[in-house]
Amino acid sequence: MSNSMNPKQIKSALFLPASNKDYIKKALDSGAHSVVFDLEDAVRQEDKPMARDIVVDLLSERQEKHVMLRINQINTLECLEDLLMLANHQLYVDVIILPKAESGRDITILFDLLSQAGYSADIFAVIETAQGVMNMEEITAHKRLDGVFFGIADLSSDLSVDFDADVINESRHKVVLSAKSHGIAVLDSPSFQIDDMDQVRANITDTLNCGFTGKAAVNPQQAVMINEAYSQSDRLSKAKWIIYRNQNNKGPAIFKRNGELIGPPFIAWSKSIVDQDGMLPPIHKKKR
Repeated sequence: MSNSMNPKQIKSALFLPASNKDYIKKALDSGAHSVVFDLEDAVRQEDKPMARDIVVDLLSERQEKHVMLRINQINTLECLEDLLMLANHQLYVDVIILPKAESGRDITILFDLLSQAGYSADIFAVIETAQGVMNMEEITAHKRLDGVFFGIADLSSDLSVDFDADVINESRHKVVLSAKSHGIAVLDSPSFQIDDMDQVRANITDTLNCGFTGKAAVNPQQAVMINEAYSQSDRLSKAKWIIYRNQNNKGPAIFKRNGELIGPPFIAWSKSIVDQDGMLPPIHKKKR
């Protein structure tokens, strides 16, 4: 049961433990494009029943904020409990996030179970295991998948490497290429640095440069910084200028900007950047 929003419009997805009701209620009034109720890694095993009660309490009525729900891994009893919660209460959720997706079959199973329950929502998968990376093309090509997250922490753990290892960077790039080749949203992992804002900004800049359509956040401040980075980037300003110049161009097909030749490929690039970064969704805040 979801609202309609193009998943590629989502720039900031604020992940929060579903067990922390007060934090979630504040987040629903934040500047994040989407708030993620996390039932998986962020919630201790013994707290998962309580977390589901909180989800039911907060999502039995539609929130103005775009809402995602990260359920547990598809082959676990906890996932079945999550899906039964959705089926029994018909909660208002825009996106269901499937963690540790490792094959297209995982997406099929989730979609079929939701359909049997008469439940409709967009589906995102998290690519965060070695098997998931190896089967990335099969996952992103699935006709029922609307977007993916890249999960750097679990993938680094699975591979026993640091976050900046070559294999991690290679996997990030492959996720972007695979997702974009199939026209779906692709969001980067959050910055786990919460005190050094210069490092957070650098991490967000890297996300933009890698081609991700958005990024996860772990606190409201990060979400605002992500939104600002996408909406105020130099590349977006450049792209808008090129489109405007081209629309008003009565001369040659190739023109100059700051000493740089601008031709048809640059115009196509500009339209792509504006489509991805320039059409941001409204920031819905919870009614008081």
